[in-house]
Amino acid sequence: MEIAVPDLQGSLGGGGRYDNLVGMFLGQSVPACGFSLGLERILVVMGERNMFPPSLATTPADVMVAVFDAKDAGHAVRVAQTLRASGLRVMVYPDADKIGKQIKYADSQRIPYVAILGSDEIANGTVTVKHLTAQTQTTYDQAAAGAAILEGLKDRG
Repeated sequence: MEIAVPDLQGSLGGGGRYDNLVGMFLGQSVPACGFSLGLERILVVMGERNMFPPSLATTPADVMVAVFDAKDAGHAVRVAQTLRASGLRVMVYPDADKIGKQIKYADSQRIPYVAILGSDEIANGTVTVKHLTAQTQTTYDQAAAGAAILEGLKDRG
């Protein structure tokens, strides 16, 4: 069998009988059938036909936690957990790196907010939240940052 779309060259999936395949491993004839789907091709067709709901998230996260020093990674993970508890999709930048590089990465991924966690923020129990589209930044208590970001996301969409 083959799953095809009229205006797409190739197929989205296919399958059939595979009796001899199973028999190769068992040493006896076993009736079998199966199929496979090309997920990437299906997603392309769905995108071309605008089949995804408008509410579908198009970015990997709502906010990215940036950290200056590798020794502060534990703090970054705790802040990320606090933000996730607020209902946000959060990613932590994997390396301690220059803040400009981290912000540039978040912008390239279309992540709208960066939560900056430097030594001052850690000492004060705060986090500086940079809104990349508006080019603004505000410092919040770590417990209040999630609600502020959620409010900003609501205002945006």
